[in-house]
Amino acid sequence: MKAPSADLPTAGIDAARSRLAAFCDGPIFEYDTRRDRPAVDGTSRLSAHLRWGSIGVRTVVDAATEARADAPDEAAAQSCTEFLRQLAWRDFYTHLLATNPRIVTENYRDYSEPLDWRNDTEELAAWHRGETGYPIVDAGMRQLRTEAHMHNRVRMIVASFLTKDLRIDWRHGYAWFRDHLVDHDPANDAGGWQWAAGTGADAQPYFRVFNPMTQAQRHDPDAAYIRRYVPELADVSTETIHTWDSIDPETRAAAAPEYPAPIVDHATRREEAIAMFEAATATD
Repeated sequence: MKAPSADLPTAGIDAARSRLAAFCDGPIFEYDTRRDRPAVDGTSRLSAHLRWGSIGVRTVVDAATEARADAPDEAAAQSCTEFLRQLAWRDFYTHLLATNPRIVTENYRDYSEPLDWRNDTEELAAWHRGETGYPIVDAGMRQLRTEAHMHNRVRMIVASFLTKDLRIDWRHGYAWFRDHLVDHDPANDAGGWQWAAGTGADAQPYFRVFNPMTQAQRHDPDAAYIRRYVPELADVSTETIHTWDSIDPETRAAAAPEYPAPIVDHATRREEAIAMFEAATATD
């Protein structure tokens, strides 16, 4: 695998303060409705600055609190509150790591039986390359390679896909994020991966498995994000992109001959993942 190469954001205190000021001057008031849309600039993009100390969390909290006080309406104020909640999650995971340093290498939750991860190397490699045949997963993985960043909603989608659809141990995903994210934070990344895998302190129920096609339709309805990072699909219709997993091979080949078919069937793998967790908890 080649060494990561990406276009990194401007670093330093001035860049961090400028980014915070721009965010609190408008985008924060729409954060609650735009933060899950990867095609738009709806998040603060302060995570790398918080990670590396070019801005402190108290400075961000103070600015967001001031913005909430000046919010033009209740919906805008609620968006500021939602942003503050996300900052609180960062602190939660920091405290979790401080009291449980093993969470970067071990499951937080103990199971009565070992989890039967498949850990297929070819499927892991396809996930690394962004060639799974699930457009929003591949867009996220390619954004990571080119920008050393991935939108937060898409991080959840690719993590669910790796751990549930491919049944690959979350530690493989954590290691990839550690090596490629400009904002890699051991606490937040371990917490997020264990949340997606169903092994963490606050993990989503193991039977909740993100459908990557549904997630794409909901959060990237125009497929703008997908087209930005998956050029093979740049001229493909939105309907075709959002039904890529279910259309026939001939239609796929005609629409985007260079883009792969799905490497797994989501419905089948979802059932297998649920069965894996049920077997691991059978005697709990």
